[in-house]
Amino acid sequence: MKKFSVIESIKFLEYGFRNYSKLSNSKRNFNINRIYFSQQNALVVEYITNKIDPMDIKIELGEIISFIGSFYLSNEDNPLYEIPNLFAATALDNNKSKLIHVVSSHSAATSIMRGNPIEWLKNSMFEDQSKENLMAQAKRTISRIEISLRETIYKILSDNYKGQWYEQIDKKIFDDAYRIYRKNTKNYDKNDSEILSYTYLPQLKAIIEDNWDSFNTIFIDKESFDNNMNQLNKIRRDESHNRPITQEQLKILNGIYQKIMSAIAKIIPEVVPQYIVDNWHNNLIKITEKLSNAIPKLEEKDRTNFEKTSNALIEYYNAIKIAVIEIKEILIPISKIDLHRKLEQILSELENILSNMIKYGAEIQIAKLENEFKKYSNKLNELNDFQKEYLYSEV
Repeated sequence: MKKFSVIESIKFLEYGFRNYSKLSNSKRNFNINRIYFSQQNALVVEYITNKIDPMDIKIELGEIISFIGSFYLSNEDNPLYEIPNLFAATALDNNKSKLIHVVSSHSAATSIMRGNPIEWLKNSMFEDQSKENLMAQAKRTISRIEISLRETIYKILSDNYKGQWYEQIDKKIFDDAYRIYRKNTKNYDKNDSEILSYTYLPQLKAIIEDNWDSFNTIFIDKESFDNNMNQLNKIRRDESHNRPITQEQLKILNGIYQKIMSAIAKIIPEVVPQYIVDNWHNNLIKITEKLSNAIPKLEEKDRTNFEKTSNALIEYYNAIKIAVIEIKEILIPISKIDLHRKLEQILSELENILSNMIKYGAEIQIAKLENEFKKYSNKLNELNDFQKEYLYSEV
């Protein structure tokens, strides 16, 4: 019996969703926008929802992933369709703006198919762009920046001025913060770093700029720092008044977060441990996604086409070389060293294998090329396993 490719199977899946209420014994119908196969080898169902609450939307997404899973995984021993590596679903609002996107592995899809939504939630990746989540992301990001700036100010000024850090702060700023600190803590210790918890972003900005000689090795460009802090304060005002945060604002906020936290991390990394973990996660996702997209799309018949195979391998070899350089430049969180070294080793070994394949291909040493090709296939599987381990255990 012919096995249908993922692309060919989409028309059958579309039919299934058009008849969803009959096939699933449910009263629900989904307004499908499109179904497609992504570059990340994920089968994606995109639909329009009228739901607003994120949890209601996640219930719908779980139902969709369960249906996709039952479509592809019900007969895994003798599948009718080629099975995608990942299953995904995207909820759009009525304007077709993304609300929530979820990616599930086969095991996660199986969990929701078997009526275990908790396991599915734990083992799936969510990208949540709902209004509530945008606001929550903004609050969390702003808070991390504020906390890190306060800790940076305290550390730099107390190190530079032998503990008398508060004497370098504008008297009005310090007195206002100190007064609230005393009222809330009943503590009169002027050297307590906690006093800075009662300052606001404009005051933190003023403290750093008034003491720029102490902070210029961290932030370097005063004009850029000033612009970033002004933009940050505008977003902070919207967030503090619970005005809706847009995706564009969140993009700007994340850019400011990256600039400020990366500057601090280079000089005093102990102040921003969470940023280092976040940055490590984000960089590894980018590297592994780029590598997945760069894998040569070669079929069995192409192995005898030396020119096509050679060009594809050279292109992938160059991508691997860049990845090896990039991964060595990432600041590694202490807790992630073992996982990071594992990826470094896989990529370095893959680089060597590809170098040999290119060499043996050029010399037309078929036996040696075939031997390296086996190593290459095994190493790609190892890289794919690492990507799954990272995506579903680390994020």
